[in-house]
Amino acid sequence: MKDLSGTGEYLADAITHGPVSFIAWLSDGRLLTASATFHELTGYSPDETSAMRWPGDFASEGLAGCVLRGMKEPGLPGRSRQCEGNIVGKDRSEIPVSVILHRRRPGDTGEVQYYAFITDTTRLNDREERLQLTQYAIDHFMDSSLWLDSEGRIVYANESACQSLGYTREEMLSLGIWDIDSAYRQDIFARSFENIKNARHMELESTGIAKDGRRFPVEVHASYIQYHGTERVVCFVRDITRRKDAEEALAESEEKFRVLSELSPTAIFLYQGTKLIYANQSAVAFTGFSIDEMTSKNFWDMVHPEYQEMVRAYGLARQRGEPVPARYEVKYVTRYGEERWAEFTAGRIEYRGRPGGIVTAIDTTERKHTEIALQEAKSQAELYVDLMGHDINNMNQAAMGFLEMAYEKLKTRGSLDGEDLDLLASAMGSLRSSSGLIDSVRKLQRERKGGMKPYVLDLSPLLADVKEQYTSVPGREIVIDYTASCPCKVLANELLRDVFANIVGNAIKHSRGAIAISISLSVEPRQGVHYCRVDVEDNGPGISDERKKAIFERAGMDRTKLTGKGLGLYLVKTLVEDFHGRVWVEDRVPGDYRKGARFVVLLPAATAGQKNDFVESDDVCSL
Repeated sequence: MKDLSGTGEYLADAITHGPVSFIAWLSDGRLLTASATFHELTGYSPDETSAMRWPGDFASEGLAGCVLRGMKEPGLPGRSRQCEGNIVGKDRSEIPVSVILHRRRPGDTGEVQYYAFITDTTRLNDREERLQLTQYAIDHFMDSSLWLDSEGRIVYANESACQSLGYTREEMLSLGIWDIDSAYRQDIFARSFENIKNARHMELESTGIAKDGRRFPVEVHASYIQYHGTERVVCFVRDITRRKDAEEALAESEEKFRVLSELSPTAIFLYQGTKLIYANQSAVAFTGFSIDEMTSKNFWDMVHPEYQEMVRAYGLARQRGEPVPARYEVKYVTRYGEERWAEFTAGRIEYRGRPGGIVTAIDTTERKHTEIALQEAKSQAELYVDLMGHDINNMNQAAMGFLEMAYEKLKTRGSLDGEDLDLLASAMGSLRSSSGLIDSVRKLQRERKGGMKPYVLDLSPLLADVKEQYTSVPGREIVIDYTASCPCKVLANELLRDVFANIVGNAIKHSRGAIAISISLSVEPRQGVHYCRVDVEDNGPGISDERKKAIFERAGMDRTKLTGKGLGLYLVKTLVEDFHGRVWVEDRVPGDYRKGARFVVLLPAATAGQKNDFVESDDVCSL
């Protein structure tokens, strides 16, 4: 319930502490305000009355019935209604009162409001004193109050009316309504009077004219009353200069923003709550969506799913006044499904009395692609320097060491025996590893430069060929089992063979003694897309959980072993991702890595109509 002293809409300070109680309420009985005298009269505190309803919780049955009937009277806006009865106090005592009831509809909210002056008749001697107190209340009402006769002459003006217009009360009583209000003319006032009389109540906006010629906007509530045969128009007039100034300032501000926004080459978005409420023309070019389409979306809907939760959380927190980053880079999706990058700069605004947000967006796709390309080039350069400076150099040093040992024996004895041939074999092995590493680097370069075009490959013969290559390794007992549940084709190039050759070769290289390797090919549907799945598992020493996290990364290689194997799995990951697939490693026996590893390669199955081939439905097991 509003504090009477702060509203400035009902009574002056004199009424607040005067002998007449004042209350205002809504149709459902909720009190809008009540004077201190009313609380003294009833014995209830302001907190208690805020939860009560007028008249039901305060008045006797007779008084409550009279007030409720008065609230429903069609003619009430144009005149008052008086009710006599008892108010029931907090201590259940009954106090005789006289209630003068009024009704009005404020222009700001449009909701009907009622107000009443309540006089404790036990404290008054006669009707004249009650009328004087009521007059006192009207005289000190915060809004201007004017009474007009049927010819438009002012017959009453309260203090607020005199002060707002700059006239004394005597001067006011010598004027006609046309002297202080531009909406009325003396020569046609008779028609205006009839209109008010027929309507009983009228509301309008007009222009007040002060004594010094100053003009200001006003809101007028005019009601027709008749008392003992005398006709009057009672006007309540409110100065709405501040409201109009605020409306004009808002309109001017919105127009400036609109002009700047429409001319800006930067995409601009406004949001409130969860919804976009504005987007400029640059945002149309930015997203491909029309303005109507954008303003029907949540403010995060056009952001890539990878970033949606972050953008949603930032936007809602910003409206709550919480500190969040003002600038960040995200990926977004255009109307045509294109994924692009943008830099967002966001801030908090107040729009029509509620918090919201403003976002400016600059497309950074080209810059992002350049950054990514530069980063990849830097990584590749670091990789090649690393290989030349460490891996290949170590292999060559090892080969030179073996050759020097063989040379010293040959120089000393003049010949080499059978055991010495192992030194030459080891040197040749190191040189082969070095050559193989250089070959892998060349392949990686060709792949990254787009020098190897993709075409449709059948995995079945490719995997069978890898099996045959590694089945017979001198000095090793190797069993490789290959099964294919159905044919499966993928879009790749000849480097795909290196993926599986590396995986199988590593399984053999990093184990001792007999080893069993199983290769299986199957088709796996995921979210409406068919994938060719290749599982390569072995019963070797396995891979610990800690090593699994970094085994495919160049930075995670074990630099203490000079085998050159590291690039193999890095190459595997790079190629599989270039073919739009995934690769990972897991335990062959879940939970026990010591019983061997399983490498899983998942590649999208080629579909009918892809370049260089046509894949029948039978090629993916009729799925």
